Amino acid sequence: MIIVNKTKEIGDCKCKKATEIRNECQSRINAGFIASVTFPDANYRNDRDQQQKMREAAESTGGGYIWMNEDFTKHTQAQSQQVYSLSKLEKEAHFIRNAQKQEYLQNPDLTVEQINAVTWDSVE
Repeated sequence: MIIVNKTKEIGDCKCKKATEIRNECQSRINAGFIASVTFPDANYRNDRDQQQKMREAAESTGGGYIWMNEDFTKHTQAQSQQVYSLSKLEKEAHFIRNAQKQEYLQNPDLTVEQINAVTWDSVE
């Protein structure tokens, strides 16, 4: 009975940690990224709405307005393409890290302590 309870505890712990890591991934994506496309160290939001605006501005010959440094700022098409490209790279980097964390959590030999030690920034 103790083995069954320990197995359930580890399974529950893995499930909770996997959800925590997925949520952190989305939070990191939404937090945005820093780029120096139009100004040094400008902060760009990267939530779904802003990703759509970046894509639209990148596809428009006239560019468009992108949320930068807490304001909508006009970007040329070339600038918009650069920002959108950086947005996609940033998002992909977070997805890769999430996938690596999720894969690590699938290890059947992990203990509850090892699972609890996993954070977004930890190195496994």
